[in-house]
Amino acid sequence: RVHRARGEWDSVLGLLNQAERLPGGGPAVLLEQLAAQVHEGVYAAAVEVATNAVSRAPGRREQVGLTAAVARFYSGDAAGALESAGRIVAADPRDADAGWVRSLMALDVGESALSAPASREFALPAVALDAWRDLVKVHDAKKKESKEDARKLVRLFLTAYVYEQAGWHDTAALQIEDVLKAAPGCLVAHCLLPVLWEKAGERARAIAACERGIAACKGVSYGQLVLGDLLLLERKVAEARAAYAECSAGEGEPFNAR
Repeated sequence: RVHRARGEWDSVLGLLNQAERLPGGGPAVLLEQLAAQVHEGVYAAAVEVATNAVSRAPGRREQVGLTAAVARFYSGDAAGALESAGRIVAADPRDADAGWVRSLMALDVGESALSAPASREFALPAVALDAWRDLVKVHDAKKKESKEDARKLVRLFLTAYVYEQAGWHDTAALQIEDVLKAAPGCLVAHCLLPVLWEKAGERARAIAACERGIAACKGVSYGQLVLGDLLLLERKVAEARAAYAECSAGEGEPFNAR
């Protein structure tokens, strides 16, 4: 984590490669190794590691497969990446992560986004589907201004997914912070960010991110629910109760982008 914070990625990769050779080190460091390779742009190496990883981490097949699909996508093999992620979706249509990753790729290449896995009722609950539809609108608006900016938006989300699977919640959160710099009202980003900061052990930043999201997304009651949970963890019971009351008073679903 110290090397990541300092941007010393050669050291990160070197340490992970050493850890891989330690007894029992393979499964523990595999997703971190893949994330570091994606960060450094050595996509072919990431795909190769993932392809040979089944025996090392059989319980993480889907996570490894999706991370490899992102690496393949970044390498320029969009068709292969979509096919790989699509196989995971087909194996379990309710796998929200697989639907999310494949849908982001589809959005980037111009497939019909609202027919992608993330917008199918059997893949995600209705509230998440509304959030996806909002992201499509944000992406399409960006694309009218700049195709490169729209692509950057999608890839920030994809990279955040890779980092989160590696347990790098702080690094993933910084990716989402960058999303919000480009699209300040993005519902998905505002809802991901507090969770990532909390997982990173940064509760003050999680609460601040949640409050920022509530201010930016007027009428979205979900933020109050998350804020209530965070305040309760801080043992601020009265403030948590007030946040829950605000959430209950909100009209409609937590996400309503229609």
